[in-house]
Amino acid sequence: MAISSTKISANGQIVIPSDIRKKAKIKEGETFLIYVTSDGEIRLITEEKIRKKIGK
Repeated sequence: MAISSTKISANGQIVIPSDIRKKAKIKEGETFLIYVTSDGEIRLITEEKIRKKIGK
């Protein structure tokens, strides 16, 4: 597990630290589905993982 911290900029951008990007194999320009769970946890799912789950 990789744990890191980050801040949200004034314009709403979030920088994902490089150690997290490497661990999650996130590529530059990748698209994400962002959602909040019922307990307030924020989750990111890559477009690639979404395609695999729906079989496209």
